[in-house]
Amino acid sequence: MKPSYIIYAILFFSLIACKSKKYNDFGNEILEDNISYLQPNEPGCKGAVLNLVLSSKKVQDLLSSIDETVKKNDGTGHGFVLDGSPHPQSDGITKQSEKYEFSVHEIYPDMHSVVAQFSYNPVKKELYQFGPLNNVNTIIDYDTSFLRKIDEACH
Repeated sequence: MKPSYIIYAILFFSLIACKSKKYNDFGNEILEDNISYLQPNEPGCKGAVLNLVLSSKKVQDLLSSIDETVKKNDGTGHGFVLDGSPHPQSDGITKQSEKYEFSVHEIYPDMHSVVAQFSYNPVKKELYQFGPLNNVNTIIDYDTSFLRKIDEACH
């Protein structure tokens, strides 16, 4: 029996259709970058709240330390992700929350690790840093001049 050309055609198209995976030096699959990171000039409410978070001296010190460590280890830096919002539809996310919840990611070619979490309560006008060791939100200072910008962008 001769092999059928149909079988060869199926195998050929299967190989073309399969996306080849890339691996790092340790044999781990390199992940595709499908995470949408926020930018400080992001329009709307989420951008205004992100700028408030970035105004905190504690956040600035942490980001400086993260960037230094990540770049020493061949990473590219950090990124903010909005994980929760009082207005998830308009902010383009799925999680409804009483606070704006942000996670900070270290960005490497083969992984993205969450290294810090912050949240802003728009009712109490408080900024928190989440402490994973004791599972507590600690209030941190920020530049209150951003409150007016939040009021304008979010109402």
